[in-house]
Amino acid sequence: MQALDVIKSHLECKGAVYPKGITVPLEGIVAADWRPLVIVDDGESLKINRTAYEICVLKTLRVRLRCREIWVAGSRRYRDPEEDLPQDFEARRGNYYSELGIPLDAKAFTQALREEMNHNLKALNDGMPANPKVKIVAKKDGF
Repeated sequence: MQALDVIKSHLECKGAVYPKGITVPLEGIVAADWRPLVIVDDGESLKINRTAYEICVLKTLRVRLRCREIWVAGSRRYRDPEEDLPQDFEARRGNYYSELGIPLDAKAFTQALREEMNHNLKALNDGMPANPKVKIVAKKDGF
């Protein structure tokens, strides 16, 4: 949200980079592979390329909207995820878990997942050498 505030507050500014003294949040917004495009080092100081930064902000916003990490008030599609839960969820938690076939105990739930994962990984491991579509080769350095 801070990144959107920076963009909004500098809509009228001209230029390819943000003015000096502007704090632009980068962590969690600009991916490592985008940093050379966003951060311009002219020898004197580091500057932020506005266009590249805005693309990163919008990409991050898209991802976070889609996974509902953030939500938009009044939007049907990107509404508050708490509204999706039944209003009586806490009172009827046991019933809902039962309908889904999920144990209430977290340790029992994770144990069942662990057993299922181990079973499937063992099946993959056992079946891999005999699978005609899989070819296992050694690299030049022996690994």
